[in-house]
Amino acid sequence: MPIKLNFSAESHREGLATYFRMYLQNFLKKWTEDSKNRKPNGDKYNIYLDGLKVYTTIDSRMQRYAEEAVSEHMKKTTGRVFSIRILPTGTRQRLFWGLIRKR
Repeated sequence: MPIKLNFSAESHREGLATYFRMYLQNFLKKWTEDSKNRKPNGDKYNIYLDGLKVYTTIDSRMQRYAEEAVSEHMKKTTGRVFSIRILPTGTRQRLFWGLIRKR
């Protein structure tokens, strides 16, 4: 009997701590460029494929609370928070945060 999965990979624009994850990704890419940080055979590490374990001090529960607080505050002060922005060309662009300021 085949196993059916409903898998959806999380993009770097979705989920918690998006800015932190992007910073960490850039940090790790630079880390792999250093000649001191090589595999035992001398090859560079691939941060996506080599199964590196990265430990951070971020508290996902507190991050969720912080993001919820920012979202609520932004709704009150600048209008509504959207996940879609329509460009001048009419093209829709998906965003994590899109703000419309009240005038």
